[in-house]
Amino acid sequence: MRINFSIHRQQLDSMSEDQLTRFEFFVRSHLPRARVKDIITNALGAKYNITDEMAIVVCGLAKLFVGEITEIGETGSFSTTRHIFC
Repeated sequence: MRINFSIHRQQLDSMSEDQLTRFEFFVRSHLPRARVKDIITNALGAKYNITDEMAIVVCGLAKLFVGEITEIGETGSFSTTRHIFC
């Protein structure tokens, strides 16, 4: 299954099959917003009102973080200094 993004068509055409497969998984993956709101509330305490916009931002950041960890696991190029202290 190929994704139709006319804006990024040139970039998609230049991807290898492996890259395109990973990109499709990335686009289709998501974190449940309600669960993320629960986790944020538990971490910060109930005194903060967590909005949907906050949950969307945290979901996006978490998705990027999972992608980074997955890439590190596939390449085996984990650098403690680079990934912990940056």
